[in-house]
This record gives sequence, structure tokens and C-alpha cells, in this order.
Amino acid sequence: MDVSFNNADPWATAVGGHMLIYLSRPQNPSINFFKGPYRFAGKVSGAVVPPTSPATITLPFPCVVGQRVFVKISFVQVDGRLSLPFRSFGTAV
Repeated sequence: MDVSFNNADPWATAVGGHMLIYLSRPQNPSINFFKGPYRFAGKVSGAVVPPTSPATITLPFPCVVGQRVFVKISFVQVDGRLSLPFRSFGTAV
């Protein structure tokens, strides 16, 4: 799965910042809301030279074309603050 991001964000331009990515199990395409549980799928770490977008994340569950996968992303700042989660979904192609 490819995750696009702005590599000028504060977490990306400093050592110690991270983007944490959590994914759901694949769902039927008719499902429009997912509360959880999510599974940690990976992270993108910030650096003095920011990471390049998009980042490729391996899905922790098998998925087939047409299934919907829900995504939760949180950002960790250098001082340890955790952002509110951003939630979205995508359909497997």
C-alpha cells in the first residue's frame, strides 16, 4: 500500500518524528464505518533529509481486489506529542 504525505511537515523534517500507520482487516465494500481494532502496519521516520513520498507499507492481512481497508494515521512530534488520529479508507485494486 502506498501512503502519500507532505514531507515538509514538522514530524518529517526532524530526527525523532514519526508517522504511525495502522490498518484494519479487509472489509466488504459495502462497509462505510470501522471503529476498530486496527493493527500497526508500519512507520515512516523523520530525518534531517525528509523521507520521500509516497511510502510503501506492507499490508498485515491478505487482501483481494474490491475489498475496503480502513487506515488510521497518527503523527509523533520530536517532543513526544501524539497527534489526533486521521482516519480514511481505500479499496484494493
